[in-house]
Amino acid sequence: MHPLSLDNVTIASASPAEVIRIAGLLGCPMVNVRVHAGHNALPLTADLIGSPAQRRETRNCAEDLGITIGIAESFGLVPGVRIADFDGGLETAAAIGAKYVNAHGFDPDRKRQVESFQAFLGTYLAALVGALWSTR
Repeated sequence: MHPLSLDNVTIASASPAEVIRIAGLLGCPMVNVRVHAGHNALPLTADLIGSPAQRRETRNCAEDLGITIGIAESFGLVPGVRIADFDGGLETAAAIGAKYVNAHGFDPDRKRQVESFQAFLGTYLAALVGALWSTR
């Protein structure tokens, strides 16, 4: 396989499991999938947060095809963001086996942006630790 990753945004109308299958056909060893709407630039094609069945399908598809889920997207840190709103997306990222998450900063107030990112990081680490404990 060549070292290219297929990003869900490249095929915005495809579900995460479909992106994984397409990546397998193309020989891409890794995909990036959207699990959270971010700042709603693109609609989600699958509700991984609300559907355990879709989470299982996504993770199983990746495992069956030997494809890594590299980045779970998209967490927009905008003015007035409520970090708690990301809990489900971060738990989903961990549940599907994503290696990383992608947060975007869109706050013109630098101090508030840093505070939002620090809070996001704390929430991410808590989700990661929770996922690690649940696999034991």
